[in-house]
Amino acid sequence: MIVRMVLWRLGEDQARLDEIRSVIAQLDPLDEPSTWVSNDASESFGAILYADPDEDEGLPEQIATVRGIVGREPDLYEEYDALS
Repeated sequence: MIVRMVLWRLGEDQARLDEIRSVIAQLDPLDEPSTWVSNDASESFGAILYADPDEDEGLPEQIATVRGIVGREPDLYEEYDALS
């Protein structure tokens, strides 16, 4: 199992975080157990994504949609092998 963390830090633009939440609500859900995450205090959001290495097709299209709204690549993109 591959685990990816994708995170954007938006700074002080809370309205932008609300806009992104609104867009995410309209997208198809991520395949479980993948999920969106957010932190109001740090004004950041992103996703934790799970993939089977044998069936991995890269990042889901929902991430590309959000990347387009933010207008840049994520501030953090890390990939791990799940230990269990």
